[in-house]
Formats: sequence, C-alpha cells, structure tokens
Amino acid sequence: RTTRARRGAPDAEATSDSSRPAKQQRSMRQKETKRSPLDALAGKGKAVPGAPDLSYSLGGVAEVGGAEVERVLDSVEMDDQVAAMRGPYAGARRIAICRGVRVLAAAVVEV
Repeated sequence: RTTRARRGAPDAEATSDSSRPAKQQRSMRQKETKRSPLDALAGKGKAVPGAPDLSYSLGGVAEVGGAEVERVLDSVEMDDQVAAMRGPYAGARRIAICRGVRVLAAAVVEV
C-alpha cells in the first residue's frame, strides 16, 4: 500500500519532537556564524611565513579554543559577546600565534 502526503501537509519526520531541537540548534548556529574573508586563511597549526618556529590557528571558537587561548583572551578586558563571537561579532574570528604548543598571543579579529 502506498501513501501520499497531502500537498502542504507537514512531513512526519520534519515535525517529530526529537528532530526539532536539533534543527533549531543548527539554524541558530547558522545565524550566529557569518562568512568572513578570513575563512580563506583558516586552519590549525599553519606555518607563519618568515617565522619558521611559529604557527597560527585561525577560526571560530570551536576551532581556536582551549585553556591557553582562553587564558590569553581573559587577560584583555572585552565584552563577553566579543570573546564568544556572538551577536554583532558573529563575523569575527579567533587567531592564536603559537611556538610549539605554547600560545604566545591571541586575538579576536573582524574584517
């Protein structure tokens, strides 16, 4: 037996309570993260041209996080929304300059 969904009727899978929170969360993340020209340079542990002993990591909170980055950023007085890159700062990116595994500098940058 074949059943057809009525035109305009919600799909059972799309309206299930278990999938709704995941979709809402995904939608919220998409709204919070804006594209940036800096995304072309994003990555972890990339070489710094002209400084062979240094590397950089550039990206969002998830990509450029960790206790050392948080420690450096916490030493600077800034709004919580800037550090979390939310709201008007959703287009910002974090950058960390490292020597080995030691974070030498960190910043939140917006272009």
